[in-house]
Amino acid sequence: RDQAQWQALVSGLESSQRDAFLLPGYARVYEKVYGGRSGLFCIDDAGSRILHIFLRRPVHTLPFFELLKTDIEMFDIITPEYSGPVFSGQQESRKKLWEVFEREFPAYCRSQNIVAEFGRINPYYNAGQDFLTAVNAKENRQVVYLDLSLSEKDIWNGFSKGNKSSIKKAQK
Repeated sequence: RDQAQWQALVSGLESSQRDAFLLPGYARVYEKVYGGRSGLFCIDDAGSRILHIFLRRPVHTLPFFELLKTDIEMFDIITPEYSGPVFSGQQESRKKLWEVFEREFPAYCRSQNIVAEFGRINPYYNAGQDFLTAVNAKENRQVVYLDLSLSEKDIWNGFSKGNKSSIKKAQK
């Protein structure tokens, strides 16, 4: 919950991995939109680091939960768009760090009664990471972007005929 420490941990990432999706302020926006409480789980070893940002939401308040006949409060977690986990540091230390994460994060989740997670992985700085196989990550959409340094004419020429038609229809 310490925003200054959270900010410092994000600031310590490699410059290519620092972005707004990891900041405590962005997580607070997620709290307001989705309810729940944001958190940051960190494994740090000699400058190599894993950060995992999430929003913890109650599931024990959902209608089906009463069928379980338990008084235990349970939670799920979701990650904000394009957040974690984020690996930073030397490639050689990442395997060791991931092994620690695989042991410690599930233990943390059990201690907090977290029963499920839905993660949104950043496709740019997590592409090709070994952990994607370990967590059975599945691609469910494509990331589309425009190079805004191009001229408006060049951007327009990059659209397919169907997209141009849809844009014109929306403008009308």
